[in-house]
Amino acid sequence: MNFLHQLISNNSTTELLEIEKLTSCFKLHTISSGTILLDVGQISNNIYFVKSGTLREFKYTDEDITSTLSLIPENNFSFIPDSFWKKSPTMIGLQALEKVKLYSITREDLDYLKLALSLGTKLELLINSNVLARTLSYCSILRETPEVRLEWFNQFYPGLSNRIPHKYIASYLNIRPETLSRIRGRCSNSRKNMA
Repeated sequence: MNFLHQLISNNSTTELLEIEKLTSCFKLHTISSGTILLDVGQISNNIYFVKSGTLREFKYTDEDITSTLSLIPENNFSFIPDSFWKKSPTMIGLQALEKVKLYSITREDLDYLKLALSLGTKLELLINSNVLARTLSYCSILRETPEVRLEWFNQFYPGLSNRIPHKYIASYLNIRPETLSRIRGRCSNSRKNMA
């Protein structure tokens, strides 16, 4: 778990027992592509850390049509904060876009860690910082041109465009799939002409 290294590296006095308690609260799961981990209307009771694969946060725009709100590749946390902290039904769903290995921790286990361990509060801060940083980076490009948004995507998520369907990338970047294809085609032609 990469996030444990961040916690431990900043806390040299951490005891082995505390690390064992912390890791025992995280459960490893393998999730099939297409699986919905959290659907709209459910209450978010888990925080996930993606070990491999990609999740997406989505909302329904019309009956059975979804809009991708966020992409969560490996080494990132995912949870729906409003639903998780308030214990209320979510308006956002969470789905595996490819086979995913992830760790999960329940709200109850996180609360226990915050009370019982010095690392518990630091873990909560790390989780919130990770989700906030990803969100702020995305918000910084919302008013940019589709070309700039795609360039940002390729820099922020290197290699991800080769792993997940482009319709989700287009939805996430608020670009029509046809427009995304045209931009990718122009970029490909530009690289060929430079060679």
